[in-house]
Amino acid sequence: MNRILSVFLLSSLLFSCSESGTNRHLPEQGISKKNESAQLEYAEFHPDTIPKLGIKGFYTADAYQLGSLAVLTGYYEYPDGKMVPPNTEDNFGMRLLGVDKQHQIRFQSNGSGDVYLFEPHFYRNPQSEKVYILCQEAFEYYCGASVFLFENDKIRSLGIIDLSGKDLETKLTDIVQINESGGKTIFSFNGDSLTFNPGGENEAVIPNRNIRYIYTNQKLHLIR
Repeated sequence: MNRILSVFLLSSLLFSCSESGTNRHLPEQGISKKNESAQLEYAEFHPDTIPKLGIKGFYTADAYQLGSLAVLTGYYEYPDGKMVPPNTEDNFGMRLLGVDKQHQIRFQSNGSGDVYLFEPHFYRNPQSEKVYILCQEAFEYYCGASVFLFENDKIRSLGIIDLSGKDLETKLTDIVQINESGGKTIFSFNGDSLTFNPGGENEAVIPNRNIRYIYTNQKLHLIR
């Protein structure tokens, strides 16, 4: 009888330890799933268009409403063919503006130089208040995009993505994917090859082996 009782107690103890060991792994599984769900994917959307605002000396090409700001693209004109502020020899061309309800300019990007196209595209995720703005640039060919972040009714410039599709006829905005994870924003690209520095001195078609731009610590980095 004592032998049977001992076997029963030993079996109960082993079962209890097994149950305890299984439970120790449950929090790790929960953390892993939480980390996976923390990655946000941003999709392109089209904000409401608004009438063009009468900003003195500024030709408006596009006008959209984001939060309390009007987001404009366009350029400062040249009265009588003369360059006047805010244009300078090093800072002219198409720009992005953020304008409040009193028509005060709250944000003004640098000029994009001689590009013919400065076309804004907007990306968001329902779980985030951020909106990424990519302004597709082009001469006779597509040549990358200027990147901006709209958050808390403010706009800031993140930098320039100096890439296009391998044939220069494919917009960057047609092949970009935007994800955010762990405090980093990752811009990755579809396609087996890309053109680096399109139209520039270092132009080259390069294989797309997970080429990406990462925005972290207030800097936009190219990772090849």
